[in-house]
Amino acid sequence: MTPVRAPAWIRVVIGALGAASFALGLACFLMPARLFGPDAYRTLARLPIGLLGAVTIGVALGTARALRNGNVDAVRTVAVTMLGAAILVPPVVTFNIGAFDNLTSGTRSFAVAALVVAFVSVPLLLSLRVLKRLYRAADPRASRP
Repeated sequence: MTPVRAPAWIRVVIGALGAASFALGLACFLMPARLFGPDAYRTLARLPIGLLGAVTIGVALGTARALRNGNVDAVRTVAVTMLGAAILVPPVVTFNIGAFDNLTSGTRSFAVAALVVAFVSVPLLLSLRVLKRLYRAADPRASRP
C-alpha cells in the first residue's frame, strides 16, 4: 500500500492547532499568572497547569513530525491525540477559573469551553472524518467489517 498524503487544508488546520497548542503550553509554563491570575502559583493549581502545558507541548511536537511526513496515518493519529488533549483543556481552565475567580467564573468557564469546542474540536472532528475516508479508500482491508 502506498502512503496517501493528507489534503492540504487538513494539514493547515492541524498545523494551526499544533502551533496554538505549543503557544498554550509555553504560556502554561512561562506565564501561568497571566492566564489564570496571581493565584496560579498555589500548589493545587500549579499541578494541573503544568500538566496541561506538558500535554500541549507534547502534542505540538508530535504534530510537527506528522505534518512533515504528511501521510494519512500519521496525521490521523495526531488528530486523535489533539482531540484527547482538547478534552482536557476545559476542565483544567474551569477548575482554575472557578477556584480563584468566583464572581465571573461561570461566564469565563462557559466562554472558554465554547471556544475550545468551536475552534478546536469541530475542525478536528471534520478532519478526522475526511482522514478516515481517505484511509479506507487507500486500504481495502480497512473497509472490511
